[in-house]
Amino acid sequence: MIFWPIFGLFVIAAGYVIRNNFDFPDNKNLDGMVNMVGWGVKVAGLLLL
Repeated sequence: MIFWPIFGLFVIAAGYVIRNNFDFPDNKNLDGMVNMVGWGVKVAGLLLL
């Protein structure tokens, strides 16, 4: 299953870029959600490896 680690890296990179390029001064929940999704995918990727 080589798809999941690549997908995880893509999601993490996308979250990182979004967090750096866009500020959400009135919506910190979105930033937290992106961060948690990134961590969730990382953990899932490690478990599926």
